[in-house]
Amino acid sequence: MERLAGRAALFFRTRVPGVIGFLALTAAAAWRNLQGIRKGEIFPIILLSAILGFQVVGLTDSPIDAPRVAFLYYMIVMMSLSQGKAKKPA
Repeated sequence: MERLAGRAALFFRTRVPGVIGFLALTAAAAWRNLQGIRKGEIFPIILLSAILGFQVVGLTDSPIDAPRVAFLYYMIVMMSLSQGKAKKPA
């Protein structure tokens, strides 16, 4: 029963919009990392493994409840989304 409560914690707190937002953010970060891996970069492999590790832990527990862990997760996701070539100034 505790495992069910851990997985469903996000849904019960934020309902459907929160779950959709969380999944969309995670999918976008994973997609961006996969694009970086296809280009032969190393850092996206590290970020993608961290995101997947968080998701595996999330199957049995609710790591988002701990503010430090949640901050770390969202920081990794934002690092994933901010990857790419910097635009050169004109």
